[in-house]
Amino acid sequence: MENSATPLILSVDDDAVLSVHVNSSLKKFYQVVSVNSAEAAFAFLKDKTVDLIVLDVLMPGMNGLQMYKLLRQDEATANIPVIFLTGSTDEELVEELIKSGADDFISKPVSPAELLMHVRNQLEKSKKK
Repeated sequence: MENSATPLILSVDDDAVLSVHVNSSLKKFYQVVSVNSAEAAFAFLKDKTVDLIVLDVLMPGMNGLQMYKLLRQDEATANIPVIFLTGSTDEELVEELIKSGADDFISKPVSPAELLMHVRNQLEKSKKK
């Protein structure tokens, strides 16, 4: 990630309202691209390099956890920080996210300030790697 460039965030969420919320929360500080599925995210990542992914856990088709595991298996995407968003209160799911090695996760609903703080923290951590 270049210091002079504005970081590019990929938001992956099947909920259009939440996608708008994430985009509007971050667009003042970052470039944000929103897609509505894991499949669309992989198509985008074939041509672009992103600095961070905000990823919904529960989506139709490939869910966020499945996508995360595939990201980690590919050398081109293995080191992209991922922040999971989940509306689920299922303790087993949260445990699975932690066991997966997730960089970070936030429970929905999320405030713009909280989301921004998590994004900044993850981008700072990734710069130090």
